[in-house]
Amino acid sequence: MNITMDDVFIKTPKGREEVDSKSGGLSLIMRRVLIFLDGKRTLREVQALPKIDDVEQIITSLESQGYIELVSNNGAVRSGTSTLVSNNAGRPLVNRVEPNLTPSSSSSAPTHQFRALPARVDATQLKMAKNFMSNTLNAFVGTFGSSALINRIERCDDHEALRAIYEDWLTAMMGTKQGRKDIENLKSKLLEVL
Repeated sequence: MNITMDDVFIKTPKGREEVDSKSGGLSLIMRRVLIFLDGKRTLREVQALPKIDDVEQIITSLESQGYIELVSNNGAVRSGTSTLVSNNAGRPLVNRVEPNLTPSSSSSAPTHQFRALPARVDATQLKMAKNFMSNTLNAFVGTFGSSALINRIERCDDHEALRAIYEDWLTAMMGTKQGRKDIENLKSKLLEVL
């Protein structure tokens, strides 16, 4: 099934809850798009929003996290396998084999990325990792868009708890244009202390 730039997405119950609670740690841009999706506006209208550079990545991320779902022209929720196709370029924006399949990048981070856990909590290394994660979120995503995730980072008492949030940090960073550009450098710096 083809999804065009004229198709419409609507918030799921999880999406409506996120708009009210701001607890999902979405970037400011992703949050703006989520708020804008009302079951009436097309992806073309979303793309026209200021500072929206990568609408297909944002829509894919919001849909895979369960915040939005595709609706047909008559307002009924569509289900099944889909391909997002731009009317402008004719190239697929998103190819999906199974919409309910979670992409590997959003699963738990593989343990081989991390150094061995210290025998005792290394307070200095933990503080460095927490500061790095919080500071990069503030710089790339903005305080408003990342406050819930920063609060979760600050509540971590050990490296293991902080590693559990790594994928959320990575997703938030990838939600920004500059974050996607610098992600390899940022990941390598973080993994030195995480």
